[in-house]
Amino acid sequence: MWDMETRQGAAEFLGEMYRNDDEWGDQANIKQWILNILIQLSSGAEEKNRFVDNLLERLQKEEDAKENALYRLYREKGQCAYLFKVVHLALGSPSLLDRVQERPDVEGNLRQLRRRLLKERGNAVYIPPQAKANLQARDDARFPLMEKVEESCQAILLGDSVAGKSTFDRELESYLWQEYKKGGTIPLHINLSAIDKPEDDTITKKLRGINFTEPQVSESKQSREFILICDGYNKNQFAGNLYTSNRLNKPGGWKAKMAISCRSENFGVYYRDRFKPGDGNLRSGASWFQEAIIAPFSVHQVRDYIDQYVKVYQP
Repeated sequence: MWDMETRQGAAEFLGEMYRNDDEWGDQANIKQWILNILIQLSSGAEEKNRFVDNLLERLQKEEDAKENALYRLYREKGQCAYLFKVVHLALGSPSLLDRVQERPDVEGNLRQLRRRLLKERGNAVYIPPQAKANLQARDDARFPLMEKVEESCQAILLGDSVAGKSTFDRELESYLWQEYKKGGTIPLHINLSAIDKPEDDTITKKLRGINFTEPQVSESKQSREFILICDGYNKNQFAGNLYTSNRLNKPGGWKAKMAISCRSENFGVYYRDRFKPGDGNLRSGASWFQEAIIAPFSVHQVRDYIDQYVKVYQP
C-alpha cells in the first residue's frame, strides 16, 4: 500500500494536471478520471480524506467553469455515486499516458478500420480451402490452409486463377481482425496491383491510403507489429523479393509477417528465392517459411458452398 507521503505527492500531481490546461490539455474525460482517482485516494484513513478534500476544495476555486461543474457533480452525487457515473474512455481511445507524452492515437484509426472491414465482410459465404505442401506433393496429402498460414512467419500461397486465393485472403483478414486486441498485431490486406511500387515501403503506402497521418505512421513503425496479407503477386510486375526489399524485421524497419498469394505459374527452379526472407532475418525453424498450394475444391465442398449460398441469399 502507498504511504501517506506517496499518496499526497500523487494527489498533488493529479491536481496540477487537472488545473494546468496549457501543459496537460483540457480533455473532459481525462479530468473525470483524475477526479475518480482522487476519490479512490481519499478512501481510508480520515487524514487521507482530509488531504484530498482540501485539494478538491482548491480545485473548486479555479475559475474554469467546466472544472467547477465536474467538482460540483462530485459533491452533489457523493463519492460512491460518482464512481459509477464517470464517463469511461471508449475501447481503443488514447490512454492518459499517450496524451501526456503526446503520442499519436493509432488505436482510434484501427478501431474504425476494424469496424468497417467486418461490416463489409458480413455473412460472406466461405468454404475453408485445403492445401498441399508444394507443387510436387500428392493430392491426397492435404491440410487446412488457415492453420498452416497462422503458424508461419512468411508464407507463399499458390493456386489457379479460380482456386479462391483472394477469398481466402479476405477471410484471413476478417479472422485476424475478429481476434484483434488493443496493442496486438495489426492485419493489413494489401492489393499489390493497387500499390505503387510495392517493393518499396509498402506498409507506409498502405497506411497512408487508409488515412493514417505521418505521425501515426511513424508511431506504428516504432511500436507495432503487422501481418501483411498480400494479394495478387505478379512475377512480371515484381522482379525482386518483397520481404527483403521492404526491409521487414531489419534494424530500423517494419516488424511484420507476410503472406503472399499468387497464381501457380512456372516460376523456374529458384522461384522460392522470390519469397524467402533473407539471411539477415535471424529466424529459424520449419514454420519460418511455408509454401502452400491451394487444392481444387472437392465435390463435397462445392455442394456445401451451394447450400450456404442459398441460405444466405435466397429471396
